[in-house]
Amino acid sequence: MNSEVIYYERQHFKQWSLWLLMGGINAIFITGCVKQLFLGHPFGNNPMSDTALIIVSASMFLLTALLFYMTLNTVINKEGIYVWFHPVQFRKKYFSWEEIERVYIRKYSPVREYGGWGNRIGFGGKSGSAYNMYGNIGLQIILKNSNKLLIGTSNPDGMTAILKKIGKLETD
Repeated sequence: MNSEVIYYERQHFKQWSLWLLMGGINAIFITGCVKQLFLGHPFGNNPMSDTALIIVSASMFLLTALLFYMTLNTVINKEGIYVWFHPVQFRKKYFSWEEIERVYIRKYSPVREYGGWGNRIGFGGKSGSAYNMYGNIGLQIILKNSNKLLIGTSNPDGMTAILKKIGKLETD
């Protein structure tokens, strides 16, 4: 990324249902640890060993922390578009303007088109792939090799303004 950043967006998971689910699962494991490890009562009809319960509980907390700290980062500059999930994706995905045929902002159905949120591959290959955290508006990128990528955005107006300013936006 040698050129000046002209647009930057960072998104976090905001779905209340995700946090409710993760909180509920963690509460169950906290209850299980207290009951089995501290009170000496087996947790459930077929309880795990103490070691397994600790490992599974710690894993759930780590997964929750990872989801909490995960961000989707999008950078647009004069060279092209960069996108990556921090901290799980170590290399930024880069698309130069030379390899991009067109870009436009569009509404989409995360579940119907891509099976949900995250780094997803569309159903049947028609939708291409997606990087999204929440919502249903994104930047659709069509590459010259016919591959497609959708990047979710929480700021479609800002992204639209920048793409218009640099002369890259095509209306759908």
